[in-house]
Parts: sequence; structure tokens; C-alpha cells
Amino acid sequence: MISQEKLAALGALVAGVAHELNTPIGNSLLTVCALQQKTAALQDAVADGTLRRSSLDGYPGPYGQMITNFINNGLLHAFEGRRGGTMRLSARMLEPRRVEIKFSDDGVRIGQENLKRIFEPFFTTKMGQLRYILHP
Repeated sequence: MISQEKLAALGALVAGVAHELNTPIGNSLLTVCALQQKTAALQDAVADGTLRRSSLDGYPGPYGQMITNFINNGLLHAFEGRRGGTMRLSARMLEPRRVEIKFSDDGVRIGQENLKRIFEPFFTTKMGQLRYILHP
């Protein structure tokens, strides 16, 4: 019985991790962590004089993934039941080496009952409801 409980707990953990990695917030956090690591490596290369041209930001993948996640989240959640809406993406320099990126939309808001849970690992209001939105 203990073995079955352990396997059930492991199965729930694996399912939760898989879900977390497939949510916009999870993907964004993963992207931010990857960008922090790349930035630290770049700073180290500059500091110790080993920076090479091939090391500089030629692949915009993490930024593109983050923006794609924002847009997909808006399409899947913010505009449910509506035919239109507005998404806004902006960026500004905060300091010479820091940029603030903001994304907003005028879609459906998060229910008051869910606001306190949005940063909980594995939380979703759409569990098992994967669907694609097609507009004519």
C-alpha cells in the first residue's frame, strides 16, 4: 500500500510539473531564469576578457518565447466569449542595462477568488481543457 501511495504521489508530481512547464506563467519563469543565466555568463566573459563575437544575443528565442506565451495566454483566456480585444506590449529602458517589458490586455479579468493563487505552482482554471481558438 505504501508503494502504491508513493507511485501515486510521483505520478501527481510528474503531471504537475508537465502542466507547469506548459502554462504561460511557467514558460515565462523558465525563460526569465534562462535569460538570467545567459546574462551572468555574458558578464563573466566580459569581466575575464573571454568575450567573443559569437557569444553575443544572435538568437532571440527566449524573448520571442516569452512574448508568444503572453499572446497565447491572452488568446486562450482573456478574450474567451468575445470576438475582439486589445493586447499591448511595450518596453522601456529603466537603467543603462535594464529593460522593463509590459504586456496588458482588455480582456476578461482573473476572478477575485483566483487572484491569491496565480503564482501557485500547477494552478490553473483550465485543467484538462486544452483547446485551440480559431478565428475566421
